[in-house]
Amino acid sequence: MEKLKSNKNRAKFAVIFSWILLVFELFGLFALFKSYSFLKNALNGVEVDFDAFDNFISNTEIVATINMIFFFLFFVTFLMWFYRAYSNLSLRVNNLSSEPRWTVIFWFIPILFLYKPFVLMKELFVETNNYANDAKYVDEDSFSTSFLGWWWAAFVLSRILSVISDKILDMTQSAELVMTGLIIAMFSSLVAIVYYVLNVVLINKYSKLNGYLEDELI
Repeated sequence: MEKLKSNKNRAKFAVIFSWILLVFELFGLFALFKSYSFLKNALNGVEVDFDAFDNFISNTEIVATINMIFFFLFFVTFLMWFYRAYSNLSLRVNNLSSEPRWTVIFWFIPILFLYKPFVLMKELFVETNNYANDAKYVDEDSFSTSFLGWWWAAFVLSRILSVISDKILDMTQSAELVMTGLIIAMFSSLVAIVYYVLNVVLINKYSKLNGYLEDELI
């Protein structure tokens, strides 16, 4: 039987990056709220400090750039974790629906990226549980994948809201439209925060599930 490769470090770093990005989302949410409040006050005739706000926006742009770097690191690490987990499973379970490389490829194919990664993630959990259950390591009645639906819904919704808000803010035809874009962006950040929390739950749950497999660490 071919030996499985450890996925512990990839899981650890994917969790760390998830928490880091969650903190960035909290800061982003604060920045969006402050921008919304500033614009609302300006429209209502309240005196505002434009210089202070300009400095705040400049600092926010720097933080946003750092956030993009960490998101790239997170995404790469998560895909590496996902790939190895599915690859290890393919060494123990025959006739999986896809080859391991598709755990990465599907994320970059239009339309398919909206549901295929979720399908493979659910298969990863279900088949790993079935394998462990056959080996009498887990109680099948205690197993559930319902949280995966919330995890994926949070990811897709946050991406959609982010695209919509970016489009609106790029138009900048009126102050009212900008305020609408900021509100949508705040909702996007809130949903993204939920996503990162659920991402940590997902990775930890899968690590625990694999912990039931004697002498095999995925």
